Amino acid sequence: MDADRRQSMRVSTRLPCEWQLVENQLNPARLHDVFALPGGAGIAAALTELGAALNNALENIQDLHVRHAISMVNQKIDLLAPTPSNPEPIPVQPIVLSHDGMQLTAARALEVDQFVAVHIVLDDGLSFLECGSVTRCCPADNSFEIGITFDAMSASNSKRLARQVMRTRT
Repeated sequence: MDADRRQSMRVSTRLPCEWQLVENQLNPARLHDVFALPGGAGIAAALTELGAALNNALENIQDLHVRHAISMVNQKIDLLAPTPSNPEPIPVQPIVLSHDGMQLTAARALEVDQFVAVHIVLDDGLSFLECGSVTRCCPADNSFEIGITFDAMSASNSKRLARQVMRTRT
């Protein structure tokens, strides 16, 4: 993919967003704990893990009809997985989103390869929780522009982020 096309897949927006440094890549249930999200969050994490397990199982199924049926069920699971956003308001800030990462502005520098847990309330009102690694940190005025790549993004979060990027572009 050329640089112009990658650039066009990035969108600047303002959304409620919070982040925290974490020690390592976190699974969905741990991400809910980091941001102290409400009760149904555990169910959403379990649905996300179920969706990932079904994706893995699809590779081993030879019958095309069975594979298609399970794939359809998995798409329904992805629709159930979104987590209601936290009732506590989080600050709205400018961010840049792409299909596999984001850029945010921080008051302090972060080290490349540090892990960051991210909680964004998308414009559909649902939370996007993901853990990513810092890919770049550049000084900008009195702050730092931090690039984060979501290396192990779940299929449902990938779809959710792509939908947000497409909604923002229009």
